[in-house]
This record gives sequence, C-alpha cells and structure tokens, in this order.
Amino acid sequence: MSSPANSSSSLPTQQFARHIGGFSLATLFSRILGYLRDALVVAHFGGGRLSDTYYAAFRIANLVRRTLGEGALTASFVPILEKERQKSSESAQAFFGSLWSGLVLVCGLLVILGILASRPLVLALTYGFTADPAKFDLTVQLTRILFPHLLFVTMAAAAQGALNVARRFFLPALAPITFSLSLIVYLLLLKQGIFPKLTPQGQIMGLALCAVIGGALEWLILLPPLFRAGFRLEFRNPWSHPGVKQVLLLMGPSILGLMVDQVDTLIEMTFASFMHEGAFTAIYNANRIMQLPLALFGVATASVALPHLSQKLGQKDMVQYRETLGLSLRLLGFVLIPASVGLLLLSLPIVQTLFQHGQFTLQQSLITHQALFFAAWGLLAFSLIRIAVISFFSLEDAITPVKVNLLEITLNAILCYALMRPMGVGGLTLAASLSSWVSVLLLFKILSDRIGGLPLASVFQSWTRTTLASLGMALFLWEFRKMASLPPWALTFASMPLALTLYLGLARLLHMEEVGILASIFRRKNQ
Repeated sequence: MSSPANSSSSLPTQQFARHIGGFSLATLFSRILGYLRDALVVAHFGGGRLSDTYYAAFRIANLVRRTLGEGALTASFVPILEKERQKSSESAQAFFGSLWSGLVLVCGLLVILGILASRPLVLALTYGFTADPAKFDLTVQLTRILFPHLLFVTMAAAAQGALNVARRFFLPALAPITFSLSLIVYLLLLKQGIFPKLTPQGQIMGLALCAVIGGALEWLILLPPLFRAGFRLEFRNPWSHPGVKQVLLLMGPSILGLMVDQVDTLIEMTFASFMHEGAFTAIYNANRIMQLPLALFGVATASVALPHLSQKLGQKDMVQYRETLGLSLRLLGFVLIPASVGLLLLSLPIVQTLFQHGQFTLQQSLITHQALFFAAWGLLAFSLIRIAVISFFSLEDAITPVKVNLLEITLNAILCYALMRPMGVGGLTLAASLSSWVSVLLLFKILSDRIGGLPLASVFQSWTRTTLASLGMALFLWEFRKMASLPPWALTFASMPLALTLYLGLARLLHMEEVGILASIFRRKNQ
C-alpha cells in the first residue's frame, strides 16, 4: 500500500491524464469483448422473445448490482478509505476488513431475498410480459439464476475501489473481461453443437448460469493485486470501525443519487415491456453501444477523479479541487461531444456492424438504430451527472444529488409516457436524454454555489472549440456517407478513423490544450 506521504503530493495534470489512460485502455479491451459477447447472444437467440427475457432478468438483478456493487458503495467508501489511508496502512486495512465483512453478510442476505422475491420483482418491472405467461415465467427463472451474481460483483467492486485508492486503475478496469469470456465460450460451444439436447429455453438458462460464473471469476482475479496493495480479506465485526457507519449514512441516499441512470433504465424497461417484441433487446443494445464512450472516458474520469477530489478536499486545497474538476469537464467534452456527433450520423451502420448477424434481422437493426439515435443526445449529460455526483460525494454530501435526481426520474417517467406512442423506442431514449440535461444544469448550479464557483471560463472556451471541431467532422461524415457506396461494416470502419483524424487536426488548429493531454494518455507506459 502506498504511503500517505506519497498520496498527499499534488497530482499534476499529466499524471491525472495517465491514470485515466490506464483505466480507459483496460476498459476499451473489456468493452470490445463485451460487444463480441452481445453480438453472439443476438446472433444465436435473435433480437426477440428469448433475448428479451434474458436482458429483462439481467437488468432486474443488475439494478441491485449497480446500486451496491458499482455505484453507491464505491462512491461512498472511497473517500473514507482515502482518509484512513492517509492516517496509516493499518487504519486503512481495519476499515476495509470491517467493510468487506459487512458486504458479505448483507449481499448474501440480498441474494436470498432476491431469489425469493423474483416473481413480484419481474411483475413490477416488466408488467407487460404478463400478456405472455411463458415469457413471464422464463424471465422469473432467469432472474433467480442471476441474483447470486450480485454477491461476487459487489465483492469485486469493493476490491476495485480499494485498488483505485492505491492508485491502481488498470487491472480493476480489466477484470470484467472474465464475465464476457464466460459467455463467449458458452455461446461458441453452443454453436459447435456441444449441448445438442438443450432446448432454446435451456440454452438461455445456461447463459444466465455462465453470467454468474463470470462474476465469480471477476472477483477472484482481483485478489492477487489486492493482496499486493496491502489489503487482506479478514472477517471483522462490521460495526467495529466507525467508517462503516459513515458509509451506510452516505449509501442510503446515494443509491438514487449516483445510480439515476440505472433507475432511468428500469423506467425504460417498464414502458418497453408493453411494446412490441424486440423493443427490450433494442434498448439494451443501444445502451450497450452508448456504454463504450461512457465507460471508456466518462466512468474512467469519474473513477480517477473521486479519490483525487477527496484528497484535495482533505488538504483543504479548493484551488486544486476546482482545477481537477475543471480538467475533468474539459476532457469529457473533448471526447464525448464528437462521440455524440459520430453516433448521431453513424448509428445505423454501427448497429448493423455489431449486431446484424445470424438471427438478428434488418428490422431489428432499424429499431435499435432509432433507440441509439435519440440516446446519443444525452451522451455528454450522462457522464456529467457522474462527475457532479462524484463531486458531491467527495464533499460527503449524498442528499443533494438525491433531491435533484428524484426530480429527474419523475420527469423521465412523464416524458416516457408522453413520447412512447408517437416515437416508439426512440421516445423512451429521448426522454432519458432530455431529463438528464435538466439534472446536469441543476446539479452543477448547486455545486458551483457549494465550492465557490466553477472554472466556467476555461470549460466554456474548451467546449466551444470542441463544438467547432465536431461540426467540421460532422460535415465530413455527412458527405462521406452520401458519396461512399459501402456496406455497413466498411462504412463504419472507413469513416471513423478518417473522422477522428480530421477532428484532432481541427482541434490542433484551434490550439486546444486537450490534444496534448490526450497525447500524454497514449504515451502512458507503466502506471
């Protein structure tokens, strides 16, 4: 475990960027495998009834997983673990051991309750499935199989948070590949006819079981680096350390505060269950495509920023705190504004390239394209919400995000109801985009008042130049798409590197500092 002395030194811009680079590189590899996994799922099962049931069950179990395993837990305990780490290694271990013991007990109980309550959960969240009793019953069975996944990934999330505090970002971001690999191997075995006696329902249940195995492997792969960082898995009285009580106080309200995107997904899910067959899978796959830029840079920036914002606050260095926050906003805009433009203009060929294989049809691609197009309008907003909420957590304030996000959730539900009939699946994703932008404006207004202002001048200047460069890139993509008579996969792979090169060239002409910062990320060697 790094010494407190090392952790208290100021974090230069280049080091911050390189930490993001390590996280992003591992996340990129993990996401590529994730897309291969999802492509194999819909190629084998199609984009209809069976895939709808699996993704519905996975989303239901995933709500608890994201809330405890990757959301409120990490955001709540990282600032406290950082404080304990600055005291001593022994203090950090005492807190981590108590927290880990509590997680095993709580998540074990939640798994049991989730299995027992699967039927009412599926009824509440996918009520539209009751029109097809067989589809509803299969969703219940899959949900029961998937709930143990929660225990493993929550323990993995605790390990990831501890490693991030120790400034080790690469392997924690790489660990989720075990989940994808488990499903990929299973699907390839199915394709080879290894399990000839399995019915389609049996095959989809086997897929759910492999998801649980993948979660267990994700936790196990993090144990060696966790031990090398100085942490140990030891059972302690969860109440023996006062930091655990602080985590619980933060986690309660932060469940909604940080995981608003998951609640929004469940709102989409509920409305989608009343729509045509395949709507559920279309929204899931659109969200999966959105997750690449979000996870590659949005989540990476938030994960790296949280321990450093907490550190600056602990040192009472509000100047560096605001500079770190401003750097995060500038980098997000520099990457996600052009990414949004690319998704808007290339959504259909991207969907066809990734998913239109095997049993996945052109009609299903068109539905997924519609969902992705309107979701892309909220890409930057989704990441800005993460940064805003992370900032409030570094201030040990989980109440403010809850108040704002409850308003956002309510607005999203109203918009989903209003837009579902005239716009179909696109109306559901547009509702999430619009309500997220409202949340962004409110969160950053309150945060600005709390920390004595935001570095708006530098952020506005950066985003203005980013928008100009993105418009130039958009013009190129529009003309290239009209002139090039290429199949979807060729159009996607030909246009994306050309558009990226043009965007970076325009950014250099506009003398954007972010180009140099990104260059330092890709020059990263051993961080």
